Amino acid sequence: PPATPLPPLTTPLDALFGQGPGAPDSRWPDILGDQLARVSEPIRLVKGRSGQGAALELRVVGPAAAFVQHQADEILARVNLFLG
Repeated sequence: PPATPLPPLTTPLDALFGQGPGAPDSRWPDILGDQLARVSEPIRLVKGRSGQGAALELRVVGPAAAFVQHQADEILARVNLFLG
């Protein structure tokens, strides 16, 4: 029917393919905090072929790259918490 609500249709797709490339981007300051969010932005999230693991590509302001790399474990934990 034309009045079918979308969430029952999109929820299984989100589970399989994720929430799309803009999901972390729109909440980036909430996920990482203001300091890290000012010097970085998520570019893309690529899921593994068998559903195992994923890779998050970030764009980082040059001088802050070492700082972001040093915070990689914390960034990973926060992004995982956000994505579930």
